Amino acid sequence: MSASAIQICNLALSRIGSTQAITSITGTALNVASQQCQLWYDQTRVAMLADFPYPFAEAYFVLAEVAGPETSQTRANAQWVRSYRYPSDCLKLRQVVRTPAPIIASGIPQTTGNPGINYWTNEWWRRAIGNAYPVSYGMGNDANGQLIMSDFYGARGLTAIYTQDVTDPTKFDADFVDAFAWRLGGELAMALGYDNSKREMCLKMAERSVYRARVTQMNQIQSDGPYLRRQSEVTRARWGG
Repeated sequence: MSASAIQICNLALSRIGSTQAITSITGTALNVASQQCQLWYDQTRVAMLADFPYPFAEAYFVLAEVAGPETSQTRANAQWVRSYRYPSDCLKLRQVVRTPAPIIASGIPQTTGNPGINYWTNEWWRRAIGNAYPVSYGMGNDANGQLIMSDFYGARGLTAIYTQDVTDPTKFDADFVDAFAWRLGGELAMALGYDNSKREMCLKMAERSVYRARVTQMNQIQSDGPYLRRQSEVTRARWGG
């Protein structure tokens, strides 16, 4: 069952003891509760998405080089060789990997890789566990916005793995809706003059909801790490395991 912004706001209000439901958080002719929901909804949504890598918000993007030997024939700056444009819909960068080759030679670059016959092989596009070739990076900016700085360059570029700025509430999963409503309730409790104990309770419940989301996520992941560890030392060394 998908949620709406109004449903999330009403859930948050009910958690602080409000019995008056709202019907809108847009426009100017709003009551006090609607005005505060309008003020805090997006602020809280962005903070919640940045706090934890929810799977529904994970995105991949092949980065465009802004400065470096391949584009400007110079270093990006004194500390980094290259700079790449930060994805416009990125709330929080999680990882940078080298972009794998396309399945078809003339195709577009891949962002999630192409498993080979020996699936335990640690290729650079692989997940964080088993990534034998981590890409170091830092943050920067120029006149046009934020940059990702790195010394690395792949034949097909670099791919950013990040948390996307998801605004459509129908895409939120149940764990996120629960945590979001608790945290929004905590913000509204202070804004609407409720007892501080309700705010503290809401924020504590939001933390528990995020912890539950972490457990749920881990239960839906199966790593190839144990398979790597069963190989001989020679095999693991050969494949970077």
